[in-house]
Amino acid sequence: MYVKQIRYGDQISVHYEIEENCLQLLVPKLILQPFVENAFFHAFPGYPSGNIQIFIRRQEDHVIIEVIDDGVGMSHIEDQVNERKQQHLSGIGIKNVHGRIQLLFGAPYGVRIESEPGYGTAIRITLPIMEKQQES
Repeated sequence: MYVKQIRYGDQISVHYEIEENCLQLLVPKLILQPFVENAFFHAFPGYPSGNIQIFIRRQEDHVIIEVIDDGVGMSHIEDQVNERKQQHLSGIGIKNVHGRIQLLFGAPYGVRIESEPGYGTAIRITLPIMEKQQES
């Protein structure tokens, strides 16, 4: 985020809302990177400014991570999730992240994308709660 903020300055604001009880939870590496990077690169073409919000919260026995932007949105989400296109856009790929989550934790977990042209995009990542083990 620091590098992106230097590049874009105050043009794109990033807001975080992380529940206190989520601060010590573990998540697989590089889960958020493709989504935040895609928001910086693609959500605000020609816009003078934009907002990215990152929410992390517990919901029963899951942790929910949401990355929401108020950018241009997408009309055909299935086209945006295409592996080859996303590899080019993010270096890791949305489909790759979804597949990795399901491989690690099973079908109830993964990535869901909602988007509407002119209203932005919302990414929802659902993971099991994994707490850092206390050393004795």
